[in-house]
Amino acid sequence: MDYLKDTSVLVLGLGESGLAMARWCARFGAQVRVWDSRDTAPNAAALAEHVPSAVLLQGPLTDEHFAGVKLVLKSPGLSPLDAAIAAPLKRVADTGILVQGELDLFSAVSDAAGERPERDHSALMATMDELNRRFGRSSVHIGSASTTAHDTAERSWATRQERRSPRFTTRWDEMPMVRA
Repeated sequence: MDYLKDTSVLVLGLGESGLAMARWCARFGAQVRVWDSRDTAPNAAALAEHVPSAVLLQGPLTDEHFAGVKLVLKSPGLSPLDAAIAAPLKRVADTGILVQGELDLFSAVSDAAGERPERDHSALMATMDELNRRFGRSSVHIGSASTTAHDTAERSWATRQERRSPRFTTRWDEMPMVRA
């Protein structure tokens, strides 16, 4: 499996998620660097133990930290609006370097490795059949299925796609802001 082999990866944040991403990337042959803003990174010892080839970077996040990087992985605990990372991440994303999170990484590597197990849905289907027999046909259906397939009424809900930026993962300036 060559998905990350010899790819230079920068993981932002060395909390539990950052450590997991660093270990995952190393497992698939990536060259791993990890940056953390804290004076004492919480999982520095675990990183040294599990990914001894990883380079730990600390201090303010600068453009030099991204030199040669092909993939940037941001821990979910870091806000993209945090002043410490917002401007450098925007500059990196504008150059075309992929900026992702842990779910993107794990699903991409799992897909490439063919690690998605086949699931047995027979118990779920039997339960749905029993509920539909008991409460009437089409009372229960799979949430991802269109409701118009089950009745003629138009859906009363829908996502608001007109407000979603098509480049929301790479263009921080296009991300909608919600203020309370």
